[in-house]
Amino acid sequence: MQKNISGTDVNLSIVAEFHKFLFKRDDFSVMSVKVVDIVEHGFKDSKDCPPLGSNITCTGSFPEGFFYDGVRHIVSGKWTNNKYGLQLKVEKLTVIEPHGKKEIIRFLSSGLISGIGPVTAKRIVDYFGNNTLEVLDNNPKAILQVKGIGQITAEKIMASWKEQRAVADLITTLCSYGLTVTYAKKAFKIFGADAIIKIKENPYIFTEIRGVGFLKADGIAKEFGIEATHPARMTAGIMYCLEEATYKEGHSYLPEGELLKRAGDLMQLGSGIVADHFFENSFDGLVFTQGCVYLKRVYNAERYVADRISNMAQEKSMINIAALESIATNLTDEQSNALRSSLTKRLSVLTGLPGTGKTYSLLSLIHILDKLGISYALAAPTGKAAKRISEVTGHEAKTIHRLLEAGFDGAALRCKRNESNPLRVGFIIIDEMSMTDILLMESLLRAIRGSCLALVGDYNQLPSVGVGRILKDMVEYNLCTVSVLSKIQRQAEDSGIVRAAHLVHSGKSISSLLGSKDLVFIREEEPSYIRDRIVEAVSSQVYATMETTQVLSPMKRGTTGTKELNTALRDIMRKHCVSMLSKNQQVSKLLAGSKGQISGFRRGDKVI
Repeated sequence: MQKNISGTDVNLSIVAEFHKFLFKRDDFSVMSVKVVDIVEHGFKDSKDCPPLGSNITCTGSFPEGFFYDGVRHIVSGKWTNNKYGLQLKVEKLTVIEPHGKKEIIRFLSSGLISGIGPVTAKRIVDYFGNNTLEVLDNNPKAILQVKGIGQITAEKIMASWKEQRAVADLITTLCSYGLTVTYAKKAFKIFGADAIIKIKENPYIFTEIRGVGFLKADGIAKEFGIEATHPARMTAGIMYCLEEATYKEGHSYLPEGELLKRAGDLMQLGSGIVADHFFENSFDGLVFTQGCVYLKRVYNAERYVADRISNMAQEKSMINIAALESIATNLTDEQSNALRSSLTKRLSVLTGLPGTGKTYSLLSLIHILDKLGISYALAAPTGKAAKRISEVTGHEAKTIHRLLEAGFDGAALRCKRNESNPLRVGFIIIDEMSMTDILLMESLLRAIRGSCLALVGDYNQLPSVGVGRILKDMVEYNLCTVSVLSKIQRQAEDSGIVRAAHLVHSGKSISSLLGSKDLVFIREEEPSYIRDRIVEAVSSQVYATMETTQVLSPMKRGTTGTKELNTALRDIMRKHCVSMLSKNQQVSKLLAGSKGQISGFRRGDKVI
């Protein structure tokens, strides 16, 4: 039995004999294979390799028309150990040609080649012998000499054979360039059977594949001998820098000088060379305005959103003000005025710091809409935020994507709710609006025609990870009716955390709050010391039990990122769990070994 290997993933390349698919989807599949031979491995001891003849599980995105019972390919990737056990995460696939009459017959009769069944496959191989594949590649019309194959069947076989061989050659070649099978499949879908020719002419078309950046394409281009100043390289480098700034940093645009500097640094070229190329060539995907450079997709979205906000901000809702007077609500004057604005305007913003009553105001808004019999939809940018709204209001809330019935149509995200199929409700309420980016806002506004839109959130929170900072801009530039709740409500007055948020926002010290029941400030500056203090605080359980403790970090990487903190906390959490299990006699019996000791955790147990 294969040993349980922990630690980092290990490189492994094997000759695998396909058995069956355990799970199959276009973008992800799981298959069972037999290990025929070890081609290459990264284990310190070869004994750690999966034994020859053993069955293992492979995962990844696999091309159609490559797998049938008994076929052998070289699969390469990472040998991983996760909650499903030991698996080979396949990154590269190398096709092995069938050899000998038996293997060729099995290949041709597998169903991969249209027009060939078991009987026809045997006739073809009996006629051409071991040269069958060579004949099909170089002189396919010769199959008309085989008994039982007429002109129509021959044409069907030849067309299917040509396509299957093109895909096989493409996948193998692209994998040899360093692409994974997943991206090789995407390249075939985008560029077709002529992908290899197109890529050799201009390797930078790889950047059209989502997930394949400039650096990967540039590496392939160097193998082809593409010059550093090649126009295609400079165009791709400039586009890459702007896309990185847009989609990873959240900028709507870059100033021309900043973009050219980034591109020059990336490609290690003088700024003059890049600038000359930039100004002497046309870029279909860019918009230049007032010294700024936008991606056309983002520029169009910003213009559309700005126009819709401007128009909706001037329009009134269908609700009669007199009708609101008859509905009694237990609100402060500040909250009452905010709700009146939300109900009488087509577009409004309700914002405020923690503890100012945004949630209570939201509940009151829903209560009034229910009383008036006006239909509404509740949504938020993320699933977690939508779930919270549902729990607080008792009404169904959806993510904005789900509200718009969004889904992938090929490579692009499409929304079924749009100008021609708008949302059919009187009111749309979006909570946690600060997390919404410009592209999602555009999609939302395109699906709104007669409805009113109320946006709720704290504009002081971090902006969306996507493009833009819509809520902050709407509040700061007063782009519509904006209601800012500022008074801390009675139920939040005793919270040191809420009061600290208000002090920090106003630029004041929180020293007066230190020592309050729910706020403790520990001063550390060195990242490693911060990590150690967090581990100490969790393990000592001074502030709360482990079961009720959450550790939040603003980043994934680094000494104080979630990955390293999880690693540092894992051992103390395991010890704590074992200690707790030991105290529970019933659970101890369930997990006990022969000597009554805890032997491990059950499947499904989770460690932070």
